[in-house]
Amino acid sequence: MEWLIYWYWLALALLLIIAETLGAAGFLLALGTAAVTTGLLTWIFTIHWQWQLILFSLLCIFFAFAWWHYLYYRVRTSKPVSLINRPLEAMIGRTTTLVEGIEEGRGKIRINDAHWFVTGPNLLQGSKVRVIAVVDHSLLLVEAADKSE
Repeated sequence: MEWLIYWYWLALALLLIIAETLGAAGFLLALGTAAVTTGLLTWIFTIHWQWQLILFSLLCIFFAFAWWHYLYYRVRTSKPVSLINRPLEAMIGRTTTLVEGIEEGRGKIRINDAHWFVTGPNLLQGSKVRVIAVVDHSLLLVEAADKSE
């Protein structure tokens, strides 16, 4: 193993980073960073192969822990709920006009080029309404909007 030279580490790093694109949640990126660091240190300082393996092992532990710590911090400080896949909840608080008046508890509004069924007090077509809640996962609850809006 005396042939273990710096560009082998760089090639390993490239393979690990390519493998990361398959979805390893950053773990292989941490190992690839350890391989790059080992390769650069081997290039700058002539290091025997046993020390290269020890250095790579220690750097893998360090970078994997650092990546875990970063993910842990990111999860703790991020918003708890993402509305990107919940379009009805994202509409709460919006004001729009009734496309079909609410009669017997059912009507329609148009938001973002789509029609949505609503429920609420009886109102005429063209009335301004505000979305206040989601009912039964597919129906929006609305109320009459103030005239000033």
